[in-house]
Amino acid sequence: MITAEGCRGRRQRLWERLGETVEAVLIASPEHLAYLAGYAPSPFSFRSNESWAALWMAPDEAVLIADNVCRPFAEAAHVDRLELIGWYDGKHTASGRRAVMREAVARFVGSRRPRRLGVEWSAVPAGVLAGPDLEGELTDVGPTLLELRRQKDPDELATLELAISAAEAGFAAAMEAIRPGITELELYLRVNSACTAALDTPAQIYGDFAAGARAKGPDTHATPHALREGELWILDFSVVVRGYRCDFANTLVAGEPSADQRALMEACQAALERGEERLGPGVEARTIDEVVQAEIAARGWTTTKRSHTGHGLGLSHPEAPYLVAESRDVLRVGDVVTIEPSVFPPDWAGGIRIEHNYVITEGGCRRLTHHRIGLTR
Repeated sequence: MITAEGCRGRRQRLWERLGETVEAVLIASPEHLAYLAGYAPSPFSFRSNESWAALWMAPDEAVLIADNVCRPFAEAAHVDRLELIGWYDGKHTASGRRAVMREAVARFVGSRRPRRLGVEWSAVPAGVLAGPDLEGELTDVGPTLLELRRQKDPDELATLELAISAAEAGFAAAMEAIRPGITELELYLRVNSACTAALDTPAQIYGDFAAGARAKGPDTHATPHALREGELWILDFSVVVRGYRCDFANTLVAGEPSADQRALMEACQAALERGEERLGPGVEARTIDEVVQAEIAARGWTTTKRSHTGHGLGLSHPEAPYLVAESRDVLRVGDVVTIEPSVFPPDWAGGIRIEHNYVITEGGCRRLTHHRIGLTR
């Protein structure tokens, strides 16, 4: 899980990257609060409803600013100090939660009177920066944070692998349960139950749980649709733990697969292997797309739905590097990426997608996901 040591190290790297361009930093996005402070309020609690928080960073301190209702989550964060704002006490009428926080953060920042402030422009409310006490130079630190996030630390990988282990339990449950007549919704509930049991706590689970033509999207959530004999069902989902998410896939068939379905699965598996063989630091991301798509084409398959071959993964989905035809990205040590061959033949109602997750290492890559890929058990 995310550790105090890991958060301190990430904050230190941010300061090293920013140099003397700023004297303090203000962060407010959920992703970067998790990244730099381990602050990740549970979505399964009323305490996090309409809440937001901010992280004030100076070279000698990291202060998390949150309201009093979020105290349990704030106290679990890895910071030097908490600034808890009184919002609701259970006795008196409360003002708007976000407005109270905006005013409190504005007062806090104004009291520090920074001359050069780094701001996460995409997340810090404009009202925080509109006070008369804030007259210094403002610099957007968002792009720098996105670059730093690509190199995953050991505690980030451990959190991702926890999410992966839960998702693997979900894949195994789906493979055991699938049969003609079962509904997408029933399968989703089996997956959700297995993931929750593996984590021993409720988890955010989202993704594609669609059969047949619906798997082409854009609406791929589970429905009461009952799978027909021979119908393909794509299971491509994420489990989110403390803000970090895995993302991998398999395609299952209800009943016995046809010869063509087996052949297409073999083509996708071969394409996945070709892509995996090329993963490593210094490799252009578009190269992975090229070899994966070339393998599929060499086996005579075309698709009606061209999707990305892969992408980065971590605190958002997708994120850099992008494994697509015109990507400008180059793989680096510490990147966590997916490879997901996907083929929807023009004369088929549905198609096949499979996917693994990898971390890029000095020597190439390490596969993080170990679910069984195949149409049946």
